[in-house]
Parts: sequence; C-alpha cells; structure tokens
Amino acid sequence: GHWVNFREKLGYLAPKIFYTNWFQADAEGRFIWPGFGENSRVLKWVCERVDGTGKARPTPLGYLPTVDALDTDGIDTTPVE
Repeated sequence: GHWVNFREKLGYLAPKIFYTNWFQADAEGRFIWPGFGENSRVLKWVCERVDGTGKARPTPLGYLPTVDALDTDGIDTTPVE
C-alpha cells in the first residue's frame, strides 16, 4: 500500500506528517527563513499542532501556520501575502 493509505489501517494512530522548506528564497535569491538556530520556532508550532493548539490555515498543499502562529519575537520578518 501507499503511505497515504496509512490512515485506513491505523486510524487516528497514524503519525502526523509535516513538511518544511528551510531553503525557500525570495525574489532576490535570499533565504526567507533566518537560519538553523531559528528552526526550533517551527518545531514548536509542529508540537502545538500535534497537541491541537497550533493555529493553521488550510491550503491545497495542507495546513500552513497562520501569520501569528509562529513565534517570531526577536527576528526581523515581514509576512508575505
């Protein structure tokens, strides 16, 4: 069977699957995410999603964090529409 069919056999015991693109670049070719030391902010959101408290918005690719879901205190970020 295909991995997408896990839920049919495992029900709600199926593992949560998350995807990140740490290397996404902006129009000038600079990485959007500030770097390795900040990855814990995304991992915190992942844990919150698993616990049912993390905010997310549905997209065709799955759920993405809402603008206020990631802790961005202390880093210079500008939300992209």
